[in-house]
Parts: sequence; C-alpha cells; structure tokens
Amino acid sequence: MMEYYNNDVEEIYLYLNTSEAGLKNDDAMAILKHDGPNELKLKNNLGFFKIVINQFKDFLVWLLIASAFISFLINKDEYIDSILIVLVVLINAILGIAEELHARNTLKKISALETPETLVKRDGIFKMIPASEVVKGDIVRLEAGFLVPADIRIISSYELKVLEAPLTGEEVPVDKNNKKINSIKQIHDHTNMLFKGTFISSGYGIGVVVRTGNDTEIGQILKRVVETKSEKTPLEASLDKVSKVIGMIIIGICLVVYALELFITKDILSSFSLAISLSVAAIPEGLQSVLTTVMAISVLKMSKNKAIVKRMPIAQALGAINIIACDKTGTITTGHLEIAKYVACDNNIEKLKLSLSLASANSVNQINRLLYQIHDEPQEMIAFDSKNKYEILIYKSGLQYKAYIKGAFDVLYGYASNKNEALYNTAIELAKNMQRVLFVGTKTGTLNEVKKPQGLVIEGLVSFKDEIRDGVSLAIKEAKELGVNPIMITGDFKETAFKIAKEVGITTNINEVLSHDDIQKMDDDSLAKAVDKYCVYARVLPLDKLRIIEAYLKQDNVIAYVGDGINDAPALKKASIGISVSTASDLAKDASDMILLDDSFKTISEAIKEGRRNFHNIRKAIRYLLSSNIGEVTVVFLVAILSIKFKYLGVCLSPIELLWINLVTDTLPAISLGIDNNENEYPKTELIDKKLIRTIMLEGIIIGFLSLCSFLIGYKLKDGSAEAMCFLTLSFCQIMFSLSLHEGRKKNKFLILSALVGILLTILATTTFRKWFKIPKLYPINYIIAILLALFLPVCIKIKNKYHN
Repeated sequence: MMEYYNNDVEEIYLYLNTSEAGLKNDDAMAILKHDGPNELKLKNNLGFFKIVINQFKDFLVWLLIASAFISFLINKDEYIDSILIVLVVLINAILGIAEELHARNTLKKISALETPETLVKRDGIFKMIPASEVVKGDIVRLEAGFLVPADIRIISSYELKVLEAPLTGEEVPVDKNNKKINSIKQIHDHTNMLFKGTFISSGYGIGVVVRTGNDTEIGQILKRVVETKSEKTPLEASLDKVSKVIGMIIIGICLVVYALELFITKDILSSFSLAISLSVAAIPEGLQSVLTTVMAISVLKMSKNKAIVKRMPIAQALGAINIIACDKTGTITTGHLEIAKYVACDNNIEKLKLSLSLASANSVNQINRLLYQIHDEPQEMIAFDSKNKYEILIYKSGLQYKAYIKGAFDVLYGYASNKNEALYNTAIELAKNMQRVLFVGTKTGTLNEVKKPQGLVIEGLVSFKDEIRDGVSLAIKEAKELGVNPIMITGDFKETAFKIAKEVGITTNINEVLSHDDIQKMDDDSLAKAVDKYCVYARVLPLDKLRIIEAYLKQDNVIAYVGDGINDAPALKKASIGISVSTASDLAKDASDMILLDDSFKTISEAIKEGRRNFHNIRKAIRYLLSSNIGEVTVVFLVAILSIKFKYLGVCLSPIELLWINLVTDTLPAISLGIDNNENEYPKTELIDKKLIRTIMLEGIIIGFLSLCSFLIGYKLKDGSAEAMCFLTLSFCQIMFSLSLHEGRKKNKFLILSALVGILLTILATTTFRKWFKIPKLYPINYIIAILLALFLPVCIKIKNKYHN
C-alpha cells in the first residue's frame, strides 16, 4: 500500500486514477458502490439473542439446569423443586442481560465526528455533497472551522493549521503544508496529511482524499476498540475459577454418593434424587444475587464520592489495582497553557507585552490567544514552522518595514545581535522547570531583510506552563503508599515528559523513561519483559498505548488506565479498568469503566481504598456462603455414608429445603456482610487463596457435623422430626456464623436485622408453611436442641481459630 505522505501528488493522482480536476461523478459513484459510504462502521455488535446466550456460560448455571431437568424426569410430581431451581437461574440471567445491553451502544458517540457536508470537486466543479459520499480520489477544499471528512493528502495550502487532539491527544494546532516527506515518519510528523475527525483551526487547503471510512487513521483506532476484548476483572476471573472448581467437586461427590446409594438401595430413581439434593446443596445459588446487590450498593457509594462506575464488578476490581497508567494531557496536566513569567531586557513589561502581541496572529493557537491584543493586520506573515521554530509578523514602518519575531529561545538566541547571557540562563532555568520559553525581538529593514530573523534585537522572554492538575502529586503519593505504581504515557518529548513526571512524583530517574522509537524496536514479548523498568513513556502513538497496556497485562498486573481522548479509547477498553475524566471525549467515556466527575486523582486513591474494603467484605460474604454450602454437603454426604449401615435413615434434607436455606436464610446475612461498615484499610489480596479455602472447608465441616448431630437426635426421638431438626440446626448455625464474621467497632444493624429475619423465616418455614416442606409438627424440645447446637458453633470456631491460625 502506498504511503501517501512520502509520495508526490502526481504519483498519488496516478495511483488513485484521479487528477487536479477531480473525479467524474459517474466514476465517484462507482467507487462509492465498491468501497461503501465514508462512515465509521461498528462491527461485532452483539445481537440480543447472543447476549442472552452469554448469561448461561457459567459452569454452575448448567449444573443447576441439569439438576432441575433430572429432578423433573425422575419425579414429575415434585415439580416445584425443578421450577424453583430454574427460577433462580432466570433471575440471575435477567440481571446479567440488563448490564450487557449497555455494550450495544458503546462507541456510537463517535458519529459526532462526522461532517454533514463537504466541498468536493466533481466534473471540474466544486460542489457540496454529504460527507458520507466522499470517495478516494476526490479533490476536497477545506477551511477554518471545518472537520476533516477523510484522510487527505494536501495539494496546496495557505497558513493551514489543524487541531489533531482527537487523534494524537495534543492541544496545540499543527502547521500543515504540501511538501513531500522523504523519510519515514510517525503520524505526529505527517505535516502534509489531514486526518478524519481533526479540526481546521486556521487557513485553508485543497487536498486529495486517500482513505475513507474505517480505512482512515481514526477508523483504525475504532477498529482496535471494537476488536479489543475487555479484560475480566480480578473478581470475575476468580469467580470463574471458583465456579469450575466447585462444579468439578460437586460432580465428583454426586457420582460417589449416587454409586453408594445405588449399591445400597438398588433404586436408580432414589439414588438420582439424593445426588440432585447434594448438587443443590453444594451450589451457592444466592451467590450471584448477593454479589450483584453488594456491588450495586458499592457503586452507589462511589458515585457519591464523584466516581461513576459503569460496570458493577469494577467497584471491587479497583481494590486489586497495582498499576495506574495515565495520559499526560488532560489528566496529569490541565491541557491549557498559562503565561508563567515575563522577563524584559529593559524591565519594561508593558512594552514587552505589546511586542509579543504584534508578533502574534489572531488565531485559535493557544499561545497566540494568550498573547494577542487587537492590532493592525500585518503586511506579511511567516507562520510558525516546526522546523524553523519561529513566527514573523511584518508591518510597514514609514519607508521601512519592521518585523516582530517570536520563537524558541534557543533558536532566536543564535540569531540575536544583542546576545544577553543572563536572559538566556533565565530561559534555561525556566525550561528545566517544565516551562515552554519563547524569546521575542524586532528587526527593521527592507521587506526582504526582515523576512529573516538573523540580526534581530531581543526584547525579552515569556514562559508558559501547562498546569498540573490540583491534587495530582498528593494522589500519586497516596497511590504509592497503597502499593500502586503510577506510570505516565504522553506524546511529549522524552525530556519534557521526564520533567513533568518528576514534578508530580512519578520518577526521579530519566532512565525510567522509554520513548516511541525504543518501543518500536521491541516485539510484544520483549516489551512485556521490559515494562517493569519504566514508569514514563514518551512520544507514544495511540496504538503504542495499547501495546503498553497489553505488556503490563502479560506480566499479570491489574492495570487502570486514565485517559480522555479518542486516541485513548483502545487502551481504556483493554486495561483491567479504564478510567476517563469528566471532560473526556464521548468515545473515551464509552470505552471506560469509570468516570471521574471531579477529574481528581485523589478520587482514584479513595476509590482504590473503597475497592479494597469492598473486596474484603466480598471475601467474607463468599466465606460465609461457601462454608454454609460445605456444611450442607457435609451433612448430606455423611447421612448417605451412614445409610450404608443404617438403611432407614433416609434423606436428611430435600432440594426445596436446601434452596430455602441457600436463597432465603443465607442471602440477607451475606448481603449484610458484603456491606459491613468498617473503616479499616486492607492490603491488596486474592479473592480466594489457599488459607481461605482451608478456613471454608473446616468451618463448613463443623456446621455439617452439628447439623448431623441434630439429625441423629431427631431420628432417636422417633417422632419423624429428624429431617426438620437438621433443617432447623443448619439454618440457625448459618445465622450464628454470619454474626461471628462481623468486624469493626460499629454495629452492623443490617446484619442484626438479617439474623432476626432469618430466625423468623426459619420458624415460619417449620410452622405456618411446614406443609410446603413436608415437615411434621414440631415441639419446643426440637427448637431448643437446634438452638443449643447452633450456639455451640462459635465455641467450635474459636477452638478452630486457635489451632488453625
């Protein structure tokens, strides 16, 4: 494919089969039919049916569905059990679908970059046509105020300046011309190209369209956003892993129990029934509902603290972050230049300001806007050029001409006739302090003489600063104290990037800065191995950002990326957590997981702290639910084993009783533990580690043994209350267990209330609604025994903690 920036216009005409006169309308329509409209099209848009299917990918979901189906087949009269199981699955699916539907609208705001009409030369005549009908080979005229409709190679231009912030992230307008570029350049330096979605800030130009639609530079960024898969949060990844492990354990235990029961009873249907009961006991049906509720409450809490979380798991994933990567412009800095200092050679600041104004054209350029005061139009002007690094405005002064010249201090100092060493040293010091420094001077002579800066008289300097956002340095310090490493990604040059990073506390070593050229020399594996050595990335391109994020992810980091521009969108989507500021582009906001309403880094630090507290509370909720389920599995499994010798023990818990415990008795305490109100700060940790697994197993076994004792006591009473006694004790044990997990000095009123509600519901299940559960009439002695056994649980857990911890 042709690189249009380093080819002559005539060669491009030949390649695209066009000319200076433009395309014939019939030819343009044929190209339009072949290439399609000049629009940014979204691919991979999930249909509603596929979104629904995605909710049933979890291994435990299919295990539940299989349990319901088999339960119905083996005993159609007991269809309520099957209906309840399916109902649980459907409720969880509906919650997931509601969240997924948001993805269908992601990236549609990019349409704001489309221009409705464009001036195009067809059949030798310029005419307005819809931007969507622009094709490769069209000759297009653009002027100040226009959005560029496609990627265009400039044919001719006058004082053409373009804002490329949507593409490169930088706010300073770029000078454009039609000169061929002979060497290989990056997109920042394609000075003879205009890119779709950028803005003509001043001047005008004529060019030939070379790329349209998704083939444009911004189309390629969009393609990356669409094709980039969002990383699962640590919570989602951990839960997936836990689901698979639980599922395999359940299948294994069910097969063993089924084989034992079949060996004892020779009854296939009753053996299946027991295995189904065991699978229902083992699966934490209420886990998804509990997590959804806890995360929703967490999201609401964060929104009150100026952090809008778009996906609920993100609220917990924040606690797992160990790296924060941020774009410099608009996130670390404000993106708005401010005058920092004037220094006049004759100490006459007002005279210096006037000279600076006369050296500045009336344009949208930030520097010129800051310096310009209303003055007469210059006779001639030589616009700033990135190569010469100066700007000249020429005025008639009697019989001669007077030029006002401003530009880079190091360049103009070399041309000056009055070299002022003290002023030069001042400029160097200001530059070291991250300020952009310009010299201004004058030159009088003939028109040809003043067009060159050699021999100018320096009058003074002005410095500018892109202010660091308030609170950034403190927030970075807090992040480091939390064990989170901040890194900065910018399009600035290496030296400037280092100075900014040093000021905000990211690094003090310039060797920790990696530039685009260095990144280009590395393949993905080499970059992944190198990223731990660096914390600042300079002169990067949009796709470099994506590579950097992917490199950190390869090293098993949990990385948050903070950005605001369209060019940040792929990185925002790829990062573990994408964060945009309130002033970000619509595309950046859509691709992100969290939006900072106050644009404050302190909000990120607070969100990390809150995320870790939430993460810890969810660990408690999971510990509670899984220990309870292990208790249910233990008692069902042990009764099955005992049935080998005592053949008339029967089943200790029915599927409907187990569902009642898992969904009704367990859910409220689990939610209450998930929002446990404590102010402790917790270090980063895994959701489920080996220590927690051992704890869950031991606590579950204790609950199971106490429930087994109750079952056996009920069996000895000879009143048919064995199953009901097991149900009562298991419910009361789990309520007591939830109370023992509370932390902090503050009372958890919700936890106390949930315990009372749980006790009430358990009593109602064994009295008012006992026929639903096929429970016989119980007497006070049954409740007293169950309560005493449950009260013994905290004692057992204390003994366990003494020796286990």
